[in-house]
Amino acid sequence: MGIIKAIFGLIGGLIGLVLGIVGAVLGTVLGILGAVFGLGCTAVVLVALFVLAPIGIILAIIF
Repeated sequence: MGIIKAIFGLIGGLIGLVLGIVGAVLGTVLGILGAVFGLGCTAVVLVALFVLAPIGIILAIIF
């Protein structure tokens, strides 16, 4: 019985290890993608603000 439990323990440990590594890799990849998309969105918003704000001010002065 002890040997069987040990084998199951090892298998469980290996599955846990693999799942942990997969989870860490997925988390890292998703984190990087999130950061890239987040920076992209922030850049777009900033550019829009810098481009649209002067246009808005100019239009406000003209009209």
